[in-house]
Parts: sequence; structure tokens; C-alpha cells
Amino acid sequence: QERAAAAVGKEAGLFVASGTMGNLLAILAQVSAGKELIADAESHVFLYEGAGAATLGGIQVRPLATEHGVLSRAQVEAAFRPSHDYHQPLTGGVTIENTHNRQGGVAWPLAAVREVAEAAHERGVPLHMDGARIFNAALAVGATAREVAAPCDTVTFCVSKGLGAPVGSVLCGPAAVIDRAARWRKMVGGGWREAGVLAAAGLLALEKGVD
Repeated sequence: QERAAAAVGKEAGLFVASGTMGNLLAILAQVSAGKELIADAESHVFLYEGAGAATLGGIQVRPLATEHGVLSRAQVEAAFRPSHDYHQPLTGGVTIENTHNRQGGVAWPLAAVREVAEAAHERGVPLHMDGARIFNAALAVGATAREVAAPCDTVTFCVSKGLGAPVGSVLCGPAAVIDRAARWRKMVGGGWREAGVLAAAGLLALEKGVD
């Protein structure tokens, strides 16, 4: 967990069974029930994660149509709900996917990540990156994984995507968020006492697989 967090420049990490679990825990740990999460309409969080945020967290996902899976700052700003209208849910967070699976592996330009992060942070909500293949994204844009993840509050990446481990992902972010996520991990059945064997493979992936 420490090695993974250092690789993406975050304070703490949490080893989980899958990218789906990592994304779910990030959302549950940062977005309150009754609020809305902005995502793109082709994202893994919206299409392929079984409505976990809605079912377990009472969180509504607001899907936005994008070109090539990259949200614009203007899109995100326009999607924020007005706080004075009690008919609408408050916006509680933003999530992006980098690289983007449904769009054939599109990597977000660094400037685009920063702009969406600024839009979220100016309104006081977190930005989560589904960075399942963040090391591929970094290679594609000529940056480090730390630089790709830097604007985001939390990031999930898979040690099983291109790095060589058989299974597992790591959610990384601020220690306080990761602590809340660890409690959620236990509740959804991810608190393995047998995690060491798989964690060893994850360590090998981080040591040998990135290059």
C-alpha cells in the first residue's frame, strides 16, 4: 500500500480486490448519501459497476456525453447543481477515467485533468480518477504517474493491468479518506486476512512491471 501510494504521489494506499471495489470505496468515502457524482456516460463507474454507488451509498451518478471520454471544464461546471434549488441533488464529486476503456484507451492530456480538477475544487468537491491503467496513461502523455494523478484527490489503479500481477488494485489518496475507505472495504467483504500472497505479487508488479 505504501509503495503504491508513493508511485502515484499520494499519502496512503488501500489494497483492494478490483478496480471496481477501489472506485466504489473512493466514492463512498468522499461523497455523502443524497448527493450526485459527475461522470462521463461511457465511464466504467457508470456502465460497469453494478450501480454500487447508488445501492450502497445512496449516490446518484450524473452521466455526461463526451468526445473521446474526456470531460471539459465547461461541461463539468455546467453540470454542477444549483445549491438554492431543493428539487435537485447537490453535486458531491467528480470522477474521470484515464485511460478510458470504452474509448479504446484514450489518455487524458495533463491540462485536461488539471482543468477538471480546478472546476471540482473551486466548488469544494473531490475529484476521483479511475486510473486502472495510469502507467499506460503516463507513458502516452510523456509524464510520470505522479504527475498524472497529482490534480486528483484519489486515484485507483490496477496492479493486474499491464503490470503483471494476477489480481488486485490499490486506492490511493489522503490518509483520512483512505481510513474511511478501509472501513467501507471491511463492510463490503474486502478485508482479507490472506491478502499477503496477493500483495506480494502486487509488490513485484510495482518493482518489475512499470518499466
